[in-house]
Amino acid sequence: MTGTEATKASRATLEDKAKTSTVRPRLLSVDEAAVMIGISVNTLNSLRTETPKRYTKETFDAAVAKGRIPPPPYVKLGNSVRYDTRDIDMWIDRLPHMGDLPKEEIV
Repeated sequence: MTGTEATKASRATLEDKAKTSTVRPRLLSVDEAAVMIGISVNTLNSLRTETPKRYTKETFDAAVAKGRIPPPPYVKLGNSVRYDTRDIDMWIDRLPHMGDLPKEEIV
């Protein structure tokens, strides 16, 4: 077996283990992030490509006030786009929520 063949075999073994692992990855692919958020891959790609790459709190809030959805933060690894699950959770928390939850009475 050549060095290249051994590397390919090792990579295939690691990919097989990753498919059966119960470890939840912190960085998600575009497809996985879209599922987590509950939107289509096309919508997620559009958000990422049609809006500024850097948001401050002010520009984020201004975009929301205008009815736009700011993109969730993402990470570039080479040519790959990845979404950190913690960033997705924080992004969702910052989006406006419609309606009010019932307030608990404090006794």
